[in-house]
Amino acid sequence: MYVSNIVDSFAQLPIQALVEGLAAALAIENEKHRAEALAALLPCFAGVAAQPVRKDYQAAILAVLRAVENKRGTEVLDLLADKNVFTPDALGLNLAAVARIAEAVLDVCRRWEWL
Repeated sequence: MYVSNIVDSFAQLPIQALVEGLAAALAIENEKHRAEALAALLPCFAGVAAQPVRKDYQAAILAVLRAVENKRGTEVLDLLADKNVFTPDALGLNLAAVARIAEAVLDVCRRWEWL
């Protein structure tokens, strides 16, 4: 699902279409796909209206991270590398937080024994 490829066209949609799109995104049962859809929709919402969407995205990405918690390291790294799912902007992360995540990923790659 590559929802983020059509974000530019979302900006031209009337408010009702955005509300319906948000409802559809929230109805997606698969957390990874829900996170992807919410991340794509988030740029269409501004200011205070973006906060609930960001919180929904954060909840979805947290569920995705919990789901891969005990998986192979490559699955975790694949998730973090998927810019359609894991987006620092949608999470509201500043550069320092992104740098800490990058350092942790590098640490994992250097120290962990891959099976």
